[in-house]
Amino acid sequence: MHRVEELSYDITTLIMETAERPNVRPFKGLITFGLGIGLSIMLFPKDIAILAAIALAIGDSMSTLVGIHFGKHKLPRFVSAHRSWEGTLAAFVSVFVVASFYAPQNVALMTAVTASIVEAFDIPLDDNIAIPLITGGILSLILRMI
Repeated sequence: MHRVEELSYDITTLIMETAERPNVRPFKGLITFGLGIGLSIMLFPKDIAILAAIALAIGDSMSTLVGIHFGKHKLPRFVSAHRSWEGTLAAFVSVFVVASFYAPQNVALMTAVTASIVEAFDIPLDDNIAIPLITGGILSLILRMI
């Protein structure tokens, strides 16, 4: 059993070292992720909260992974100093595909467009809070008008 515990510790350490960004408080991403999702659940109806959570969990993750590994074409400087078109496109496609399982295509499209735009811009509010709250807020406004 001792060997299993060592292996578990090694794997956990590797994940934490890989996932945590340098010069950032430990677990900051986890805390802000929970805050963004939690606020979405409290503020929006269930269907919109689910789409806001998809926007964050799927879109932000895919944009980061694709942007870091394949991002060659930077967005205009007024949008972001470090994000790429590839990462933004990955956010859009992944959110649209996953949201399509939970909502009609037009709502999934609105979710993907909103989430990828919010994710692309450098704004002062942490992405983990901004993406679900802005996406959920815009979906709430648009769906009331329809």
